[in-house]
Amino acid sequence: MADATTNASGGGGLNRLPRRHSDVVRHGVSAAAGSAEVRLVDSTCAPGGLRVPLTTQQCKQFFAAATNLDGFTIAAALITLVCAPPQGTQNAWHAQVRALCIIEEAFNADASKLVGDIVAGVRAEAEVVTELANDPNAHEKARQKAVEVAKKIAEMSSAGGAPLIPSAVELTTNVPLEAAPSSGLSAVDQLMLL
Repeated sequence: MADATTNASGGGGLNRLPRRHSDVVRHGVSAAAGSAEVRLVDSTCAPGGLRVPLTTQQCKQFFAAATNLDGFTIAAALITLVCAPPQGTQNAWHAQVRALCIIEEAFNADASKLVGDIVAGVRAEAEVVTELANDPNAHEKARQKAVEVAKKIAEMSSAGGAPLIPSAVELTTNVPLEAAPSSGLSAVDQLMLL
């Protein structure tokens, strides 16, 4: 008999992961059911419709709507959908693909604190994406998208980590980079010297 953390198909892998947002606590951040972050993720990634993958424009609209929300909680909600899509609907895999589209776009998006926090939260739970990519019971399109996103995460990791983002950098000075003395160093190298 399936318990609260397994789906009816049994088996291993993703089937052992939590089934609801409220069950997931990732690195001290909970994607609590009913929070503004979870409501935004759920409404954006809801199963249904003819076009499953989100466009770049839809992802940008998502980031704009999430501007004042917590990026780590959004990351936890996205990861939850990847490992535990909504049950009771024939097209639950739509939510996985849409969550993965947002994750992928976060890795491609312009740096901001929100995007940096989402990327950091997803990178901390990257094994969930890898598990979906390798899950033979997952829908083929969800698995394919997970493979693409897992490659993106691996590329970022092998390139020395996430791009330089505000949440990853603590500036110790208020001197803008444009006002810093020219030393022939790039802006990133100048930040690293601070």
